[in-house]
Amino acid sequence: MLEEAKIGLKQYSQIKSFVVGHAEAAVFTASEFDLVMIGSAWHWMDPIRMVQRLENWVKPGGLVYIFEYQFPRAVDARELNEWVRRQFNLKWRVNGQKPRGTLRELVEPLNLSPSFDLKVEAAIDQTATLSPEQFIGAVRSQSRYLDFEHRTSPDEVMVMQRELETKIIQFFEGALTMPFFYRMQGFGFIRG
Repeated sequence: MLEEAKIGLKQYSQIKSFVVGHAEAAVFTASEFDLVMIGSAWHWMDPIRMVQRLENWVKPGGLVYIFEYQFPRAVDARELNEWVRRQFNLKWRVNGQKPRGTLRELVEPLNLSPSFDLKVEAAIDQTATLSPEQFIGAVRSQSRYLDFEHRTSPDEVMVMQRELETKIIQFFEGALTMPFFYRMQGFGFIRG
């Protein structure tokens, strides 16, 4: 993703560097940033710690955008949706992982901070037609699935991948594509 960002943002000469690491541990100069964007990652961060970090890093008048998308749900395949939910919440769940809540609930510490004002809240509902292969790719790109792969032996990963592919293809019942619904949601805050 870092390489993709470098390519996609190459035209913006004001971007000086890219940093890989945990945001809670990053070291930056006070009031260094005009803009901080957090995409599909806030739910992994300690929100109280991040509010403190953002209060230090973002210049007065600077912006913080936090956004994520909801995992695609099949429009007319309730059994598929339930099977995926069970896999994410039971089989692939990270040990000790707590239910995360909605993005609105997760950004509440930032919303309650006297240093930030909520300026934008947006949700965009989308429907996309996905093939079984595309949906399998969407599942396999999720952090819970990737973490499970990391914690599992290579032999078990191969068995799990075959099971995943077989099950999803069964749910598609020979169809080449299926409609899926998802929501992109975001919140924009300005630093006072």
